[in-house]
Amino acid sequence: MSLLIEDPPQYRPPSPLPPPPPSPHRPPSRAGRMVGAAAACAVLSAGVAFATVRLTERDDPAVSYVSTGGGTGTNGSATTTDLYALLARAEPAVAAIEVASGTGTDSTPVAAGSGVVISADGLMLTNAHVVQVTDQLGNALQDPVFTVKMFDGTVRSATVLGASADYDVALLQLDDTSNLHPLAFADTSTLRVGDNVVAIGNALDLGDAPTVTTGIISALDRTLQGSSTITLHGLIQTDAAIN
Repeated sequence: MSLLIEDPPQYRPPSPLPPPPPSPHRPPSRAGRMVGAAAACAVLSAGVAFATVRLTERDDPAVSYVSTGGGTGTNGSATTTDLYALLARAEPAVAAIEVASGTGTDSTPVAAGSGVVISADGLMLTNAHVVQVTDQLGNALQDPVFTVKMFDGTVRSATVLGASADYDVALLQLDDTSNLHPLAFADTSTLRVGDNVVAIGNALDLGDAPTVTTGIISALDRTLQGSSTITLHGLIQTDAAIN
């Protein structure tokens, strides 16, 4: 099941997901960028949750979460005006997530990723592998500290409400819920190969501002081996750089 984000910004829990089908006995594909939106989000190539939008010819371009596109409207070449309008709507909901071990002078950064605000009361969607951090021995990190830097520069703390490694998704709760600009879920049934998309996120932890790239939907319903024990299904492939 794929999830899309469009106006009005309100949170609606997605329908329960069926269990993932058995893993196929074949080597994983490495072509292109694989991204999924089963129950939430998963960007698998570079390793973090990204907000992705599909550019259409509407005056209010649809905003989709995590490399899925959707909404209504016909496909067409995205204009600069389209992109500026789309970023103005999407970027305030996208945040950089930093994970650290310890606090104060003993704090050591151990991971980074992206998240998207999905409700006015501070729910943020990200990837499970961003929050389920392990040490060099492969043991779960004890009491990790999650810091979220919003697009406007404000910094907030967050706690993990839950995570699913099977779908590589996680849900955070922000401690400060003021001045949030959530994106809302919508249907992605109109998504088509060739749709223009824009990826917004913090995959490589390059700085305070999110990275913005453009591309197209290259394929639908891909399968990718995420690890020796996890296979991710229903992925969307895009050639937009995830960095």
